[in-house]
Amino acid sequence: MDAPRSRNKKPKKNRLGGALRFKYNKLINRNIKDLLKEQKVGIIDVGAAGGLEPRWLPYEPYLKTFAFEPDERSAKALPPNIEVFSVALYSEDDTKTINLCRKPRTSSLYLPNVDLLKRYPSVERFDVLAQESVQTTTLDKALANNPGPFHFLKLDVQGTELEILRGGVDTISKSLLGAEIEVEFVPLYENAALFGNISEFMTSMGFEFIDFVRLSKWERDSYRGLGQCAFGDALFLKSPETLVERVQSIEESARAEIIVSYFIILAVYRKVDLAQVLLNYVSSMINEDQERIMRNVIGIMSKRLDMHDRLMKIASAVTHKIIPHSGYISKV
Repeated sequence: MDAPRSRNKKPKKNRLGGALRFKYNKLINRNIKDLLKEQKVGIIDVGAAGGLEPRWLPYEPYLKTFAFEPDERSAKALPPNIEVFSVALYSEDDTKTINLCRKPRTSSLYLPNVDLLKRYPSVERFDVLAQESVQTTTLDKALANNPGPFHFLKLDVQGTELEILRGGVDTISKSLLGAEIEVEFVPLYENAALFGNISEFMTSMGFEFIDFVRLSKWERDSYRGLGQCAFGDALFLKSPETLVERVQSIEESARAEIIVSYFIILAVYRKVDLAQVLLNYVSSMINEDQERIMRNVIGIMSKRLDMHDRLMKIASAVTHKIIPHSGYISKV
């Protein structure tokens, strides 16, 4: 889901910070590609309108993407090199009505909650222009005859996330290592589950909530990144400890694929602490080249975070001199 761009003047870019991020990201990406030369990471992209998330694009040749997009307008715009399922997912096989909204990426099996949405600007993007009957199926059934691999789930379906998760219990519990799920904090769609419901379900599946990788905040008169949290993207992962228990229970020949795929996910989302914990556990289960590359990636991510921390301290000190008692939120 997208909020309209603010009409306010864009702030000036932090060129120094941007240059450093580009430098470190380039080094990380190069090492990740070396890890992926002998395997692919499987991405299930449900609600694939707009294509892969930008953070995954540098590794597209090394991914096996399974894209689900029932809106033909959005499905036709997807790249030709990915497997597209033009079906609607839900918790059961059924006939549902898809509400095709003025802005395709706001279309949903649920009706927009107009009483709430009209508090905010540009409510017309949620106008329902047409309705179509669609046959729904479950994620487990859609992938039943597909060999995968299925390592990561990206879920962005405008309110039906929990129902789709309920229809994918086997895939989630047996295959997935992590998921990025769009969650709502206010009911933008009628009958939609909120973040608490999603988090409770994922916890029951053995995942831990790690981070919000994006938060969208709406003000009553503009979209400036301030105001009330409306929705966001939540990252859920298996913990390194849970991952190690899993790989220890399978054949040695299959361990490296799972370990490398999990490490790639941690690197893509820049979770350096978890990556280090993982490597401490699994160094004896991977080959020397894999261990060397992983250590390189961890070292680069650590340097990037150290540089970021130093820049934040400098910015905080300068801001405090200009505006006394200001500063960044405490880390504790």
